[in-house]
Amino acid sequence: MIDEKDILDLSQKSFEELKKIFDALQAEEAEVSALRRRVHKAIDSLKKELTARIKEKKISFTDDEVIEALESAVEGVMISPSLERKEDLSKIEKELSQLREPASLSNSELSDNLTKLLRWEKIISYRRRILHGWIDVLNEEIMRRKENQPEIIESKDVKELVEKISEILSKGF
Repeated sequence: MIDEKDILDLSQKSFEELKKIFDALQAEEAEVSALRRRVHKAIDSLKKELTARIKEKKISFTDDEVIEALESAVEGVMISPSLERKEDLSKIEKELSQLREPASLSNSELSDNLTKLLRWEKIISYRRRILHGWIDVLNEEIMRRKENQPEIIESKDVKELVEKISEILSKGF
């Protein structure tokens, strides 16, 4: 996992160092995206089971109750830096692999798992957006150096961007 300190002052990094950081960020983004796809697949599976139970009248919700339940699942989810660490994403991945088949869950467990997965998806998507921002900044600097152009992004601008990202990570959203 790349620390924002590695990106803070790009002007002090060699081209090879930039490329190494860029490659590491892309690899992490690929891992995060794969985990996000797995979470989406599990969410879809739980939603399918929930829909089947509603149709079979094993569980009854009005449309408004379903919408309210799904909205409350992600309402007020705070993303903190501690949830952004790679080891915490690994915990999500481990728990995801331990989820039971939706058909074997009680109605309450089904609802709880869906809520949990929707929260995880929000956490993972947030990490992915942060990675994309860092990748974009590095890509611009790499392209500038490849083309041997004058500096397009001032190092102070990069510092401000990284500081803003760090501030967001420290506060959550």
